[in-house]
Amino acid sequence: MFPIHYAKNDEPIFHNLNLDFLLQNKYILTGDSAAGKSTILNLIGGLLRNYQGEINLGNIRYDQISDHDLHQKISYLQQDPYIFSASLKWNLTLGKEISTQKINKVIKECGLEDLIATLPKGIDTVLDDQGKQLSGGQKQRIAFAREILRDTPIYLLDEATSALDKASSIQLERLILTKQDKTVIMVTHHLRNEIEQLANEVINLNKIKNTTSENI
Repeated sequence: MFPIHYAKNDEPIFHNLNLDFLLQNKYILTGDSAAGKSTILNLIGGLLRNYQGEINLGNIRYDQISDHDLHQKISYLQQDPYIFSASLKWNLTLGKEISTQKINKVIKECGLEDLIATLPKGIDTVLDDQGKQLSGGQKQRIAFAREILRDTPIYLLDEATSALDKASSIQLERLILTKQDKTVIMVTHHLRNEIEQLANEVINLNKIKNTTSENI
């Protein structure tokens, strides 16, 4: 069980909100801008620690979990992922020893082969800080490959394919959502039928905000 309880801050986004996310299930959060979609992901990802209420991972309260331990369990893919001033290979592996076979498999799955073919030293090419020579879509593909190689049990996606065309977006989102042993919570403004069918539940935050108490 992965419950979230987030309620009553100085300027609360939600009142008496109770969300339960089951392990290995797939959830999609929808709603208007400022509905609280990214806030929920930031809370789950540990980026917001100053809140009222209670968040638990399994039976452990978040205030008992270190940032390091959360990072080992959660991958957070955002619209503008960070690119390190290091080789593309290091950006994918973060310096960990990973087999060439596994790296190449993920490169193919995430559609990075064309990018690598254009780089002067291929996967060993050093990227500029924040990937200045890369398009937004290329950075998002790198982020997907990096997090798939990290292989955490929980994935948070916040408009993580916003810079990609429809077909590429569906391909990458499907790649994560079809991993049976992973918990996925995904935020999107453009919910496509092909992706909606892969979710265990679609949560419309507009409806939740219009209630004084919601239990999902």
